[in-house]
Amino acid sequence: MKKKMLFRIKTAAALSLLLPITMLPLPAMAGPDDPCRTSQPGVLPLVVVGAMMGVVDFTAGTAIHEGSHAVAVAAFGGKITDFVIIPGRRENGQFNFGYTEFKGKFTPTQYGVINMAPKMTDAILMGGYALLLETGSLPKNKWGQLTLAVIATGAWVDFSKDLFSTNPYNDTVKTYSLLGAQSE
Repeated sequence: MKKKMLFRIKTAAALSLLLPITMLPLPAMAGPDDPCRTSQPGVLPLVVVGAMMGVVDFTAGTAIHEGSHAVAVAAFGGKITDFVIIPGRRENGQFNFGYTEFKGKFTPTQYGVINMAPKMTDAILMGGYALLLETGSLPKNKWGQLTLAVIATGAWVDFSKDLFSTNPYNDTVKTYSLLGAQSE
């Protein structure tokens, strides 16, 4: 049983790290970036496909979020004991979209980095999108633009959803507590 659990954790962690890499070619696969092409999708197909992509991005975003925690734990020499990217209730009754459990000896600063690792990942993804947008480097193809916008929006949602949370299990609240904050 212990070997099976370890295999599941390692496999899930590896998949969460590979997921962002596998999403990189999506804009290129979305269609040719030919400026001579006159046929671009209308608003309705973009909205429908964008909504479907949002569901996929939600799952990918959860894997990226939890994978960021796992990478930080591993970087500080900790051990991942459980890695889940499926929404559900934990044994303590707390609902989570996913979670990463780990053990090891960490300094308060390392705990802060582990808690905030997904925020750093989100900032990199949003910064990459902003760079493409501001330099005029977004694909001319609407499908490619949609793919990148969905990925960036998912990162923004993950980044901003925790900023005003008061839940003691929340990554940001745990980091505030490490810094000595007692309340808002």
